[in-house]
Amino acid sequence: MEPDLEKQIIATHAGLIRACAQAAREGSADGVRDTLDQMAEDGWEALVATLDGLIAGEAGDTDRLDEEDRVIVAAVQRGIEDPATLPDPDAAPDPAQAAPMIAAMVFEATRGEHEALEAVAAISASLENGAGDNPLGERLIRMVEGERDHERLAEGIGGRQRQLLGNVLSELQSLEAG
Repeated sequence: MEPDLEKQIIATHAGLIRACAQAAREGSADGVRDTLDQMAEDGWEALVATLDGLIAGEAGDTDRLDEEDRVIVAAVQRGIEDPATLPDPDAAPDPAQAAPMIAAMVFEATRGEHEALEAVAAISASLENGAGDNPLGERLIRMVEGERDHERLAEGIGGRQRQLLGNVLSELQSLEAG
């Protein structure tokens, strides 16, 4: 995985990483339990099981995790060992990296990766709920369903959303080409 993508994943999940590392240092998941329970309900069972293990002082079993989850677990492990390595909770993900990250999630979702499908659905819902009538979320679902025609996907979208959609589609096609 590219170092920039790893940084992006860590920035996106900074709060979770910090909370889990702190819970492990304290030996109690009480402060992060609600978050982990919600993640498990949302389909992130394998990651939650691994994080629970880390909090309990066990070695992190990453065999069942995808790349993104492994990056999160590695960041938690580093934070347990050295709190100075924990990500800044106020750092925002770099918007320039949004297209590769979204494309990677769409790609994994098209391959049946449950956690990626849940993530795409969550992004889609947040786009639609957070910005009123935002068509970009629906377009991501159409990409998961196999749509690749840029003109059909971009119909009715302008400006930065159209550019982001084009960048996601381009990244997705690169991933599919292998």
